[in-house]
Amino acid sequence: AQMDQPVIRITNGGGVDDDGEAHQNVSKPNKTDPSRSPSLATRSFGRAAAGPPPSVSALADYTSDPQLNVSVLGLLGTLLRESASNQNFEQQHGGFQMVAYFLERVSPTHLNQEALFAIRRLTKCVGWSQTFAESAVKDLLTHWPIWVFTDTAVQERLAEEVLDMSAHEPEVVRSVV
Repeated sequence: AQMDQPVIRITNGGGVDDDGEAHQNVSKPNKTDPSRSPSLATRSFGRAAAGPPPSVSALADYTSDPQLNVSVLGLLGTLLRESASNQNFEQQHGGFQMVAYFLERVSPTHLNQEALFAIRRLTKCVGWSQTFAESAVKDLLTHWPIWVFTDTAVQERLAEEVLDMSAHEPEVVRSVV
């Protein structure tokens, strides 16, 4: 048996709905006849879909994708490596600071070891510029508010990466510390 859930119809403008009631952008729920309630496809695309409207849990997936940060950081590295205009934009507008701001606000489950390695690859791919490398290390690797709630294993690996950098790239680490 289908639960009696209100359905809100979204239209492109004001007008008159199927029941003859005037409305502004959002009409009242159709509680009388569930068969006349539009599905998600009707609201979004103007055509009816087969079957009952999807439940709320079918519309929203709140599971954590461990590859999210890895993919986004890889894309950022590619954009910086392949385009001088993107490099200029990043330098003028503090791009790594913006990335750090967003990383502070994502779930710590997204900041796994693969994401750490993606950030490390990003710091290496901008190594042709001392300014870029320093900014990447300062704003991403050693910006502790990003890492404070991550798993202990990730924090330990981060410490190892910074120690490794101090041995192999001392000029970059010195400028950050």
